[in-house]
Amino acid sequence: MKMQLISIATLINWGISVKDTPEVKFKKSFLLLTSMITSVCGMIWGYMYYVLYGFGRHAILPWSFALIVGISIVVFIKKKNYSFLSTIYLCSILTITVATQLSLGGLVASGVVTFWTVMAPFGALIFQRKKAEIWLLAYLILVIVSILLEDYATQWAVPITPLTQKIFFAMNIIGPSVTIFFGMKYCVDAFYQEHRVVEAQAEELNQTLANLQRTQTQLVQAEKMSSLSQMVAGIAHEINNPVGFIYGNVAHAQAHSESILKILDLYSKVYPNPDPEIVEALENLEIDFLREDLPKVLASMKMGAVRIREIVRSLRTFSRLDESEVKVVDIHEGLESALMIIKNRLRTDPEATIEIVRKYGQLPLVECYAGQLNQVFLSLLNNAIDALEEQQFTNTGVAPRQIILQTSLVIKETQDLWVKITIIDNAQGMPPEVTVKIFDPFYTTKEVGKGTGLGLAVSYQIVVDKHRGTLECESSLGQGTKFVVSIPIRVTNAAE
Repeated sequence: MKMQLISIATLINWGISVKDTPEVKFKKSFLLLTSMITSVCGMIWGYMYYVLYGFGRHAILPWSFALIVGISIVVFIKKKNYSFLSTIYLCSILTITVATQLSLGGLVASGVVTFWTVMAPFGALIFQRKKAEIWLLAYLILVIVSILLEDYATQWAVPITPLTQKIFFAMNIIGPSVTIFFGMKYCVDAFYQEHRVVEAQAEELNQTLANLQRTQTQLVQAEKMSSLSQMVAGIAHEINNPVGFIYGNVAHAQAHSESILKILDLYSKVYPNPDPEIVEALENLEIDFLREDLPKVLASMKMGAVRIREIVRSLRTFSRLDESEVKVVDIHEGLESALMIIKNRLRTDPEATIEIVRKYGQLPLVECYAGQLNQVFLSLLNNAIDALEEQQFTNTGVAPRQIILQTSLVIKETQDLWVKITIIDNAQGMPPEVTVKIFDPFYTTKEVGKGTGLGLAVSYQIVVDKHRGTLECESSLGQGTKFVVSIPIRVTNAAE
């Protein structure tokens, strides 16, 4: 209805400016139509009084109201002076209505025509809200004045039939009541509409804020991991070169040492009785122990070099974190690189070593953001280890502590191929109220300084937003926790 009023007033361009806000347009339109309707009512009321009482003050007062308001409407249309029309309209309702009541002989004789004056304070709430209290005070004063002059006004009473008096009572009560009702209805509707708009804006702002927080979290975490990956890649590169020298020369050292020992054996065979000085040197050298220990030393050096090469390879695999493009990789290789990074956490306590149980299925190469997916694996494994370490202190003697890694190929209803990676721990688990919040940014159950609440939130974004996959958590107290990562084998197809 409000929009209809605005549309009508806009079409005829009566006092409405293109620069007016929707609220101002509504006020102007409502004031214009209300003024026109009440002006017509004044003409009708004057005619009725003219028929009943003849031409006199009884008819002149309603006609005067209609004339004054009509002139004000013309001025409003020409000058677009909203304040002028609203003030004249409210003043006319207050003064002329009370004057009409007195001229008809008082409250009863006029059929409580003064009831129309109540429209002034109610209209002020719409048209001059800042001055509504002043209009209310003026209304109360005029009502008191009309009551004080009631005895004096009765001398002007003109006898009318009881039926006519009842009709006046009904009209003077129904008219203002209906007008006020619809006026308040429009205001209430506008209030609730504005309230709904504010609620929608607040919800939109909250959603925007949440998106900004998630984006900020992802950017901060991505920047940290990018810096870390660059550092790891640099360290891995620097370590790889000398380790390559060591690993490559150990085999030569073994061959050379075996040749030297063969020469020593041949020398001892050809010259069984060497010079006493040589015998003393051989005894000091403990040649027999040297023959036995040197191959072991070289073998251990080779084993250490192999171990360092594996660590370097895992570091280089994990350092893909700064690569933003999609790559085709082996998921198992990513899991193993993450395990290599945290291997020291798996055996910190000899009496409570965490066992890794691998249940790998046959997986094809997966097209994904490899570095970011490695970050997800690392975060989930670290959370599992944290939970098991807490169990160490709360449930002493519970063994064995395990982390189970399962992978499988899944065919979705759309016939798309997905890989499913499941990480299960047998720690104490989480209650439902914690599980539902586990992926919220900055939510953590760890002690201050031990967790930021970002790891799982960022992991969720990487899996769900980046790979169009799913990351689910299933946990209950006493039953451990299971994280399930599911992603399509072609992330580009999922994005489409």
